[in-house]
Amino acid sequence: METLRNLLAALCCSGGGTDKAAKPLPSLSKKIRATVDGTIQSNDEALRALSLEIHSNPELGFQEFHAVSVLTAFLKLRGFTIVEHAFGIETAFLATYEYSEASPTAAKDDEPVKIGFCSEYDALPDLGHACGHNLIAIAGVAAALATKEAIIKHNIYARVTLFGTPAEEGGGGKVRMLEAGAFADQDICMMVHPGDSENSMPASLAMQWMEVNYVGKAAHAAASPWDGTNALDGVCLAFSNVSHMRQQILPSDRVHGIVTNGGAKPNIIPDHAGAKFIARSRNEPELTTLVEKTVACFSAAAQASGTQLDVMYTMAYTNLVSNPVLTKLYQQEMTVRGVTFPSDEEMLAESMGSTDFGNVSHAVPGLQPQFYVGVPGVDVHTRPFVEVAKSPVAHASTLRAAASIASAALTVATHKKLLKPIRKAFLDQRDKTMREREAKGLAERVHRARVEACAASSETAPLLSADAPPPSYSSVAPTL
Repeated sequence: METLRNLLAALCCSGGGTDKAAKPLPSLSKKIRATVDGTIQSNDEALRALSLEIHSNPELGFQEFHAVSVLTAFLKLRGFTIVEHAFGIETAFLATYEYSEASPTAAKDDEPVKIGFCSEYDALPDLGHACGHNLIAIAGVAAALATKEAIIKHNIYARVTLFGTPAEEGGGGKVRMLEAGAFADQDICMMVHPGDSENSMPASLAMQWMEVNYVGKAAHAAASPWDGTNALDGVCLAFSNVSHMRQQILPSDRVHGIVTNGGAKPNIIPDHAGAKFIARSRNEPELTTLVEKTVACFSAAAQASGTQLDVMYTMAYTNLVSNPVLTKLYQQEMTVRGVTFPSDEEMLAESMGSTDFGNVSHAVPGLQPQFYVGVPGVDVHTRPFVEVAKSPVAHASTLRAAASIASAALTVATHKKLLKPIRKAFLDQRDKTMREREAKGLAERVHRARVEACAASSETAPLLSADAPPPSYSSVAPTL
């Protein structure tokens, strides 16, 4: 059995080393950049019409049939090979182009640089495109189209794939695609997201969706309420418990929810009631802790109300990992196009909620920067943002960001030596995640060992004595 001393020693030594100073990165040639910007500019009106068509026909997750139809028709017309119903999902698609003429110039054992982009196109209930997924849709299309034209014109040995990804708003389309094998062969994968600031490294939180249902016993609320067990009491107590718990969680943690079922009529004691909750944390280990605390709140509510509890874990997103090499290449390209970024500290301090692209970023080297839509003080997931998402200024900002991720990808394709530091940074970040998980496991075992030690000490002596005060925590814990 491990001692507390050994556990704590392991916990203290579980960190990683320091990173070496970053070397200057190569730049994309002016000719290739001009091809990127020229391609997007020549398709500006068509992309604008595509964005407005999606915006005016909002569709919920896994129901985006019209959006998929217009997007795939647009891409097929421009020379992409389309795979519909990709990975067994009706509203997912792939659009791929690989330039075979470049192959003879490559080494016999060489492979094309595999570039991935993502488009999203689902809307929010009641709000429509309040998250700007019509902009994200055309950003992916514009980036893929510009990359394709550069591959052809400049004889670049690369393959570009646009992943049409449904149901980002809680449906986890990319999670399902990953489970079916998507993204596995990509060297890099990128997309962009609209927002109220420029941020090349936003902190997107790990997230767990939970459906909570309480079961009680129905009764007439006036004639015999004592014969009933109120399931709605369980839901109300759960919200109250979570509200009190927020005082003791990390400042970066978030827990929020809605009531989905409060009963049928006010004169019936509800025998069924339910809610949906979302828990978010900076990373998976912290999310695990937060979920455990939150479920304890649900369980206590069930015990206090005399109801039965069922918790269903419906969808989980991991935190977003921004590949540092891709981040700098994107910043480099946006800077060329006149954009100024806040400091790294300011960007890292800003949270953009959660995204299923976080799961992608743990599978392949990825980047999802946030770009400023050009309208200050308007947050996503609000009615004002619905109007912003169809504005000319937001459209122009979208195409600039799309050109920048295309240019960043083409920098990698034309400087293949970048694949090594990109991959190394990805593996280093993955190792860091594993160390965090191991550290959390060690910390939990330390806590259990302390509790067991306290319990063992308490068995040999009463906690309260007429002759002495109760022992303090330090007096019953073993000496380290």
